[in-house]
Formats: sequence, C-alpha cells, structure tokens
Amino acid sequence: MAPKRNWTASGLGGPYEVFLNFRGPDTRKVFTNVLYEALVDAEVNVFKDYDDIQRGEKFGCEILRAIDESVIFVAIFSRNYASSKWCLIELSKMFESMEERPSGSCNKKILPVFYDVGADDVKLRTQLYTDALLKHEKNQSPETVHRWKEALRKAGNIMGYEIKDTGHGEFIKLLVREICMKLKKKQKFVTEYLVQKDDEVEALMNLLDVKAPDVRFVGIHGMGGIGKTTLAKIIFNKLCDDYEHSVFLNDVRGSSKQYRGIEDLQKRLLGNLGSKMGDIMDADDGIMRIRKLLGQKRALIVLDDVDHRRQAQYLSGGAHWFGQGSRIIITTRNREVLRKEAIPFEVAVMNTDEALQLFSMHAFDKESPLDDYVSLSNEAIESTGRLPLALEVIASYLRDMPRKKWAEAVERLKKVPHEDVTEKLMISYEALDHGTQQMFLDIACFFIGYEKTFPMYMWEDYYGYAKTKLEVLIHMSLIKIVVVKIRHQQGVFKKKKLWMHDQLRDMGRKIVRPENNSDGVNRLWMHEDAFDKMQDNEDKETVEMLRLHHNCNSTERYTYTREEFSGLKRLRYLECHRANFIGDLRPLIPNLKWLSWNFCSGNFTGLSLRKLVILDLSYCYIKEDWRGWSQIEVGNKLKVLNLSHTQLTKTPNFSGILSLERLILANCKKLVEIDPSIGKLKCLKFLNVSECTSLEGFPEELSCLDCLEVISGSVFYEAFKVDLIAFSERKDLCELASDCLSDVKSFHMPESFGSLSSLLTLVLYSAYITKLPDSISMLPRLRRLSLCGCKRFERLPESLVDMKSLVELRLAYTSIIELPERIGQLVKLEILDLTGVSIFKLPDSVGDMQSLNMLDISLSSISHLPVTIGLLKKLPVLCAWCCVLLEDIPSTISGCTCLSILNVGSCERMEQLPDSVWDLRSLTTLNLSSTGITEIPDTIGNLEKLRDIRMNSTRILRLPTSMGMLKRLEELYLQNCELLTEIPSEIVGCTSLMVLDIDGTGIKQLPPNFRGQEDNDWISLGVEASFLHTFIRSKRVVKKFKSKADIENTEEDYSPTHG
Repeated sequence: MAPKRNWTASGLGGPYEVFLNFRGPDTRKVFTNVLYEALVDAEVNVFKDYDDIQRGEKFGCEILRAIDESVIFVAIFSRNYASSKWCLIELSKMFESMEERPSGSCNKKILPVFYDVGADDVKLRTQLYTDALLKHEKNQSPETVHRWKEALRKAGNIMGYEIKDTGHGEFIKLLVREICMKLKKKQKFVTEYLVQKDDEVEALMNLLDVKAPDVRFVGIHGMGGIGKTTLAKIIFNKLCDDYEHSVFLNDVRGSSKQYRGIEDLQKRLLGNLGSKMGDIMDADDGIMRIRKLLGQKRALIVLDDVDHRRQAQYLSGGAHWFGQGSRIIITTRNREVLRKEAIPFEVAVMNTDEALQLFSMHAFDKESPLDDYVSLSNEAIESTGRLPLALEVIASYLRDMPRKKWAEAVERLKKVPHEDVTEKLMISYEALDHGTQQMFLDIACFFIGYEKTFPMYMWEDYYGYAKTKLEVLIHMSLIKIVVVKIRHQQGVFKKKKLWMHDQLRDMGRKIVRPENNSDGVNRLWMHEDAFDKMQDNEDKETVEMLRLHHNCNSTERYTYTREEFSGLKRLRYLECHRANFIGDLRPLIPNLKWLSWNFCSGNFTGLSLRKLVILDLSYCYIKEDWRGWSQIEVGNKLKVLNLSHTQLTKTPNFSGILSLERLILANCKKLVEIDPSIGKLKCLKFLNVSECTSLEGFPEELSCLDCLEVISGSVFYEAFKVDLIAFSERKDLCELASDCLSDVKSFHMPESFGSLSSLLTLVLYSAYITKLPDSISMLPRLRRLSLCGCKRFERLPESLVDMKSLVELRLAYTSIIELPERIGQLVKLEILDLTGVSIFKLPDSVGDMQSLNMLDISLSSISHLPVTIGLLKKLPVLCAWCCVLLEDIPSTISGCTCLSILNVGSCERMEQLPDSVWDLRSLTTLNLSSTGITEIPDTIGNLEKLRDIRMNSTRILRLPTSMGMLKRLEELYLQNCELLTEIPSEIVGCTSLMVLDIDGTGIKQLPPNFRGQEDNDWISLGVEASFLHTFIRSKRVVKKFKSKADIENTEEDYSPTHG
C-alpha cells in the first residue's frame, strides 16, 4: 500500500483562506504547528499537512484545491526546503494560482517567511538551494526544475519576514495580525439597505481621534431602532485593521441575562482577543484576566447594546485596564449606564429625505415613493418618528396594500407617541393571524440563528400552513432569512437561517412574559428560568416550550425526576443538553412535538413520543442495543430523526416510524450497515450519511423509497482520504493512484437504484464505487449527480443519456476515460464538471447541450475541443485551465455568442487563438496566462465588455494600441511577460482600469500620460479617470490600482448566533 499524505484544515465553514507551505522536519514542531494553532484561534480557515511527504507519493488534488481556494500563501523557507520536491511543487502551484485568479475574486498574496535562511538563498544566489536543485535534475525534467527555480526567485524577490533573533511567539503574533488584516477577518456585516449619514460617521471619528495617545471611552446612545449598532459597525470596520487587538461584542444586554452571562461575555471578549486562559471561575476572575491581557496593549473594543452599568464595569472597567491609544465604544439606549469619563454621542433621528429614501426602498423597491403615495409616505415616516427599524417594518407592512388601507394604517400610527417604538411595531404584529403570531414568538424566543427547515415541521403540525405564515413574516420585515455558506467535501452549500432585529426579538419576548400574558408563562428560553420552573410543583400547565442547557464544563450530568416533569401537559418543545432523567414520563408530557436531547448517557427511557415530529439525539451515547428504540417505534408522526455523532454500528429498525421524512446519520464513524427496514420509509425525502467512513453501502431496500429526493454522502475511507494525482512531471496529470485502494471493500449500490422515482440529488464524494447501477438511467427526476473524487469510477453507463432531467453532472477527479457518444441528449444539462479526468476528447454531441452554462475541463487530458462546441450559443463559461495537452480552440467558438469567461491559462501547447475569439463580444474575462501565445491582434479592441485579461508568463512582445478601446477593462495582468518592454500610451483610454500588474516585465517606465511623484522608496503615480494608485518600487512596477469602494467597503457573509 502506498504511503498516505494526511492533511487538515481548520474547517471553519468556508473555503480555505491560508495555505501553509513548509518542510516538515525543519519547522513543524517548533514553528509551523504554533503558527497553525494561532491562525485557527483567529478564526482563519487554514490548510496544513500533518505528515512529511514520503518518496513515491503523488500530489493530491485536495492540496490543489486548497491552493486554488486560498487567498494567502505562507511559504516558510528553511535550510532543507529545496530538498523537498513537494515544497517546490506547492510553491510553483501557488504562483500559478495567483496568475489564474478569476475576475472579481480577492487578490492573492504570498508571504515568504525566511526561517533560518536568507532571501539570497531563496533567490539561488548561494549554494544552499542551488545544490538541492542539482539533485532534483537527476529525477525531474529540465522544464520542471526550471519552473521551480523561477518560483524560488520570485518568492525571494517578495519582501518577506526574517525571524532571525525575534522570538517565535512575538513573530507569530505579528504574522497572524498581518494575515487577519489582509483577510479583513474582523469586518462586520452592515445591512444592504444602508442610508449612511456621513456627517455622523465623520463626527464620531473626530471624537475617537485614534491618533491621540490617551485611553478614550465613547458612548453611542439613542432610542432603540435608531441605528446605533449600524453606526458602531461602520466605525469598527473602518478602524479594526489598525489595531492589533480589536473585538466587537454584540448583544451584551441579551447575553448577560443567560446563565453565567457576564462570565460568558468575558470569555468571548478574551477569546476574540486570542487568549487561551481556560475557563473563567467568576466575573472577578474575568476582570483580572482582561486587565492582565490588555493592560499594556492598544485595543479597540465595541460593547454593543449595554443596558446596565454593571455590564460595562465587568467588561471595560476603567482606563487603567487598557494600554495607551485604546478606544472603547459602548452603544446603549440609556445614557446613564455610561462612565463619567465617557464622551457621549447621541445618534440623531434621520432627516426627512433620508427617512423617505429608506421607507421607499422597503415599500416600493425604489428610492422614492410612487406619485400617488408621496403624501401618505411622508405622513407615515413622520408617524414612525423616522426610526430606521420602524421605517423598515411599517413600510413592509404597508407594501402592496391598497391606498385606502394605507390611510387607515397611517391614522393609527399617528395615535402612538414617537418614543414608543415597540407600540408602533406592535401594529404589524397585531395584523397577523393567531398562528403567525405564535410562529413569530417561537422565533423570538428560541429559533434565531436556526436553520428554518426544522421548525417548519413543528409549525406545520401545530399551526398548519407554516410556509405561508413564514412568508408573511418575511414580507412584513418581522424576520429575515439569512444565507450562511457551509463548506463540505462536496463543495460549498448554503443554509437558510432565521434572524430578527433585537428590538423585534425583545418585543416578542416581552409579549410572552407573565405580566403581559393572561394565559401565564408559556415559553422559557433561559436555562435558569426553565430550571426554576422545573423545580416548581405548581403553575406549569401553561408551559409550551423549555430550554435546559446545563454547564458544558461539568463532567456530571443532572438527572431529572418524574416529579420535575409533572404538570407539563402542554409542553410541545423540549431542548435539554447534558442531562438525564429517570422514571416513566409518558403520561406527563403527552403533547411533545420536538425533543432535542443531546450529550446524554443514553440510559433514559419512558418518553411519550406518539405525537413527536422531531427527535434529535445527536451526540448521545447510544448504540443499536439501546432500550429506547422501542419507544421511538411508536412515533407515527415523526418527520425528522437526527442520530448524527452517535456510536451506532447499525441503524435501528425503522418499521415503527413510517412517516419519517429526514434521516440524519452524519458523522456516525462506526456505522457499517443501514437496516433493511429503511425500505419501509415511503415518506423519506432526505438521507444524510456524510462522514460515515465505515459504511459499506446502501441496502437493496433503499430502492423502494419513492419519495426520496436527496442522498448526501461523503462516504470516503481512511485508506484514501486524499485524492491523488501524478503531478511531478506535469504529464498524465490525472493518472489516479490505485495501489492504496487494494484492500478497500467496494461501496455497494443496489442494482434497483433506478426505482427511486423522486430522487433529485445524488452526491457521493470519494465513495469507492467502480460503476453506477445500469438502472440509474431510470431516475426520471434526478437533477444533480456528483461523483467527485470517486477514484475507482471508470465509466458512465450509456443509458445515462436517458436522464432527461439532469441539470448538473460533476465527475471531477474520477477515472473515467470517455463520455457516452450520445451525451448531447442531456439537453437540460447546465453544468458539466470534468476537472482532473483522463478524457482525451469530448464527443461531438456536446454541441447539442443547448442549456449548458458551464463546461469545466481543467486539469484534464483533453487535447482538442470538437468543432460542434460552436453550437453552444448559450454557454457563458468555458474553463480549460491547465489542460497541458490542449493545443487549440476551434474557430467555430464564434458561435458561443454568450461566452463571458474563457480560461485557457497554463495550456502550454496553445500557441494561438483563432481569429474568431476576438469577435466574442460578450467576453468579460479572458485568461491566457502561461500559454505559448506570443501575439495579441488589434481586433482585441472588439471585446467591448472585457473587464479582466490575464497574460502572465507569456512571451508576448507588444500590446496593440487598440487596447485603449477597452473602456470597461478593470484588471490587466502582465506579470512575468519578460519580453514586454512598453505599454502603449493609448492604455489611458481604459477609463475603468483598477488593477495593472507588470511585475517581472521589461517595462522600465509608464506612458507619459501617467503623472507621479517620488515618495521615499515608493512612487505614487496619479492617473486620469478611476486610476487611484500605482506603485513603483526600485526599478519595477509592482501594482496596484484600487477603486475607492475597494478601500472603504468590505462585506462578508452574515452568520447569526443562536438566540
């Protein structure tokens, strides 16, 4: 069996951000591991190899993917670095990835770290690396060694970091800070409907005066919903990169009310500042740790939504807690909670024009009201007090209403005092029907930050018409659905989560309080309140929802008794973590709809599950002999069963839960077999077996599931976790390693798989399958088929062409060597991914795929494209990156009139493009880097929509003057075009240009149209139009043009926390 290369990523839920390139024996234990942990602590998604590369191993496509996705590469140069061909392969690939960067993505950077060598060693000016490369010449081709030498020289010429006498700890802190600044990790999401008041931002920046050496407290105060948090986020985003220590602590008010709330806030504060001090014993202990950490450090701290002086005292005590130059910003509704030395800043109410603009965005989807509604709109904004939250909610409430209803609603608003924001918001709440109101209250108390799928099951069973009710809440801006990107091996997926503004949340929680609810308390989301209620032998009849989260740091489990559960006859939702119970509870909680019982011993029995809709037993210590299975079998209404992260080797018998729709077995590492009774689950729609690394296959009975829509699984085995590709010679790139698979049992797929008549999605990542069942062509509704990384999969069945509903076919890094000749019959196919396959040609019938949106043949063995490709009139994306055998593109490409992106980068044998390429007037991105192309014709001026062109590392001699006709060109990359000595003066005609990279070219000076002045070692050259910055360092132009928006604005995905 061939040796394995183990790897890890920090797995923070997004694509890799940082790639560590290093020689293991030199630096792993003393430096690289510490750097890796520091980056993970800073919430950076970083890729690092575990083990040393061993002789005979092949380069992994997981590493290719990690390099391709990463934004920053940290190359750690040590004495034996150049002796490792794998270090050199990675370094070369890192530079290629920088050159092939897609348009619109982040600028990639290499950060060299000279560990125990100097820059001259890396530049090959000494014998240290030169001798190592001489040894490689015995086993590698001249072209490969030359490529490695060039990569080393480039890296040596980048201004890097020399450790020398610097302590590793201090150096790593500085490096991590630099990386976080480049990644903008700390930036906060700001609403898309932002009507920014620049005068307030400027005034607040003046108050903060960040250049002053004193410690300064600033309190942003104002009534709820006026925009304090938004203003604080804008300021934080502007300043955070200038501080080594910065943290935005949101929802202080709500968090402090939780069990050990202050201690948890202190822990969050310390954790976000990189502290590893362990658990906090109490609030006083937290104070001591904060003071110890920040006493001599310049920090930026934002405490959002503080409502009690005690909170500020425990989190930001006084000026003596912080180092000189620190700034502490506190947002609050109550100015009285601010310290005496704090500078108050009151957020002003929006003026009429600003309020009308925001109101119109939500009521009319435009920045001004319709002509017939101008008067009513003005009355409405005045009646809301011009508060942003109230404007949004009321505008959404009025949206699509007839004019008569508008007038009635505005009259009602006028009767509510301006300062009573909650009362104004209540108007929208009271307009809801009873069931929709209850759903709103459920979200406010329990489900903020939850994926919407699961509550929907409970709501549908309890209230009915849940989808319609949810749409009403969204339409009225009472809640929002935020999309969060989650990374899996199969790709990046999106989850839709529930979110609402904290003032709406507070309104909902106020409604359910006993003093405001004649029916008594019914929802207890705080552990302390819920636990106290459990100890109360009376007044439990009204309770419907409970959350009991016991101390996660305790090794002991609290055990609930039968008496504590007595009286909860209306309980429909129970969430309990790290606790057990004894006794028969069946007669006590007969109406339970949702039970989440996690991290328990698995000894409990005696539950009433007859009306249960959702059962979540994830992380419980249960096995197939658990006595509780018999009680689950009576749950004839059960829709969701979550058994993820359990110790099961075989699933239970499913015969008693025939209504099940979602079965989640993810991360059941010991699971070998799925019980055949799964075939009785005629309602099952979703099956998740991701990370079930011991699973041997699907039972034959699975084929009986007529309703099954999604099968999601990354059922790869430990023996072949890494996708392997022969890379060292850049020939036969997709030759797949097989010797490490000889002892692995084939993954079983039933021959009758085609009976799954409702199946929409089948994803099997790295499963050990050699073929698909012939019956797969009988799946009439299958839209998505992904077999990425199935290294033993060699052939698609000819019958695949009969799958008329197929929209997405991903075969990346499989072993297929040909496609069915009739594949063109897949007329609905939109995505065809053949990355890293060993196919030499595409069938002519590809031209019949009239719906194709993306054709990706990168890293494949394809040598020619069929002339029929010109028939793909709707094709917008053609990616052929690193097809080292591809020599040309057919002239018929002109028929692809919608082609927007053409990537032939690193196609080394391609020496010219057909003239017809220059007639593709829809082209926006063109990548010609590292090809054999030597000339760009004047007809490039025809590409009027071109925004990004890459010609890095080509032997182009000149640029045509017609380049100046490219008015929309934003990015022009010419890096390492060594024969290029000048840029035509007409380039000034590219009035949209923002990035010009001429590093490593023969260009000595820019056209006279450029004006500049010397500034120390850098020369800044100002240019017409949107040219802002270009820098010359020494004798070479390095970069960059940036738009003002790039400098001032950064957005990142918003991911809410659980409420």
